[in-house]
Amino acid sequence: MAAFFIQFFLNLLDIGIFWYYLNTFHNKKRFPAFVCMPLPVLLAAVWAWVNSFGYPFANLLALAAVLSVLSLLFYGGLLQKVTGVIIFIGAGILVEPAGFILLQVLQYSTPDGEMYKYYFVAALGEIMRCGAIYLFCRAARLKGINFSKLPTDFIWPVLVVFVFAVMDCCFIVMVSLESGSAKSLVMCLCIIVSVILTYYLVFYMVERLAGLFEKQHGEELYKEEMRYQEIYYRELEKRNEDMQVFKHDLKNKLVEMYRFFEEEDTKQLMERIRKIYQELDSADDASYSANPAVDSVLRLKIGKAKAEGIETDVYVLVPKGLKLEYGDTGVLYGNLLDNAIEACQKVEKGKRYIHIENKYMDGKMLLVIENSKPPAVNEKLQTTKQDSYQHGRGIASVRKVVGKYNGTVVFSDKGDCFEAAVMLYGIEAG
Repeated sequence: MAAFFIQFFLNLLDIGIFWYYLNTFHNKKRFPAFVCMPLPVLLAAVWAWVNSFGYPFANLLALAAVLSVLSLLFYGGLLQKVTGVIIFIGAGILVEPAGFILLQVLQYSTPDGEMYKYYFVAALGEIMRCGAIYLFCRAARLKGINFSKLPTDFIWPVLVVFVFAVMDCCFIVMVSLESGSAKSLVMCLCIIVSVILTYYLVFYMVERLAGLFEKQHGEELYKEEMRYQEIYYRELEKRNEDMQVFKHDLKNKLVEMYRFFEEEDTKQLMERIRKIYQELDSADDASYSANPAVDSVLRLKIGKAKAEGIETDVYVLVPKGLKLEYGDTGVLYGNLLDNAIEACQKVEKGKRYIHIENKYMDGKMLLVIENSKPPAVNEKLQTTKQDSYQHGRGIASVRKVVGKYNGTVVFSDKGDCFEAAVMLYGIEAG
């Protein structure tokens, strides 16, 4: 009975440190306290009961099952959760050689009379694993690394390298146990330390690459922001020039119209008025928003859409002093409209359309973009572009901007049309 309680507390320690790991990299789901509080205790007890049978493979399966159940209490993708379970189990396997060496030093022979030595070493191994996981989580938090948000392209290689490292350590332990000498166990421990250092270097390299890509992405956002600002000021300068020309031409036309009025030549007067009206109607001076940043992006993208024969319906009601940064505006509107235009290009002409609805009220901004698309439903909302990496970065950029303003974004495939709905919060308007 004493052995059961010792194993129970060791298991509870394992569950506590894994909970800390999950809480570091994932957001916890909302569950009632009467579910979250007794669940770890119940899992530790069931796990200890499985341990009492003394089957190592059953213990491993029980550990994986317990960790998987705990993962369900947190948000995150399947790959991220599986990665957490493998990392935790692997960390325990990596400290096994140290336990074997310590048992050799303590001259542990049979489990009947010297169980205290076994549990002392087991507790020491748990502390080592807990310390390693704790330091790993602290280092990741200080560096701002969130594994739940890392792309799959990064997670898979790191996970595979870690799995092979753990397998190598297991093989080394088995070979050392076959020889039975303390010297072979020391050599085994040295090899495992070198494997761990190699894995750390791989992780460090991935971290540096992720930082490099993040910096490169930030520079791209800055360049895009400068591009939209340049477009806006260039259009503003063109409008001023057009206004000067319009004033000059209108002055001459008014003089001519006044002469027709004095001569009571109503036919010429009406003809001149009709021509002025046609000139005003044909002028493409559409302004879609009072906000200069939003307007410049919409003018650019809608101009591109019209060139592709896409019918546009724009309803924008946002204040001029909307405190949305130029770069964020370009990323949000630009990427969503680019995706909408590319989807419309796959539809036959005459059925292409983009509807834009943009409203602001009491610090909240709603942006809904609906566009036509081929009728095939993309249930998983995965990109159909050949350059999926760049497209993925575009959607990731949209999500990043949405997260910056504590907002939400929902993509809906409705068969023959696609809708992107964005809600941003806490936006001030001057």
